[in-house]
Amino acid sequence: LRTCSFTCVAALSSAMTRHFAAVEIQLIRYLGLMVISMAALRCCRIPGGVLGPRSTRGLVLLRSVLYSAHTMFMLEAFVRLRFDEATAILFSFPVWTVIFSYFVLNERISVCWVLSATAIVSALLLIVKPNKQQYQRLYGFLMAFLGSISFSLQVVCVKYTGPVVHWCQFEFLSGLVCTCVL
Repeated sequence: LRTCSFTCVAALSSAMTRHFAAVEIQLIRYLGLMVISMAALRCCRIPGGVLGPRSTRGLVLLRSVLYSAHTMFMLEAFVRLRFDEATAILFSFPVWTVIFSYFVLNERISVCWVLSATAIVSALLLIVKPNKQQYQRLYGFLMAFLGSISFSLQVVCVKYTGPVVHWCQFEFLSGLVCTCVL
């Protein structure tokens, strides 16, 4: 269901780029996300309603705020940087997720993860090729880095709540927060 809804929204967004600005498309996407999530929650009678169980509502809200921040940082990074640079930095999130999981969730870091993180950081440096003449693009790099960090933190929030919160509850509140931010 999630893959199908993502594919439909991506196709609609692609078709709408000729008629709407990026922010308007994001707003339509978030409103659609809210409607689909609320309908799924009502039809499936998920316990906890649209906000999730009472014990995890704070984490669900935090995840939604982090999702909103990630989206805004990501869009700004794509405006300020070349696509390959922004994508490389944004997709460094597995490194940050492992680090945050170690400190927040007390998960172990294996040798395999250390080698993977080293490969990701090495590839990142090869793609981005930082030098002293990129000060004017520093804001774009900062936005991409913050987008990666906020995505990692939202993954940790989801892992921390465990299977108690249904993905539709996360998606509904994320759509609501993002709509309010826009």
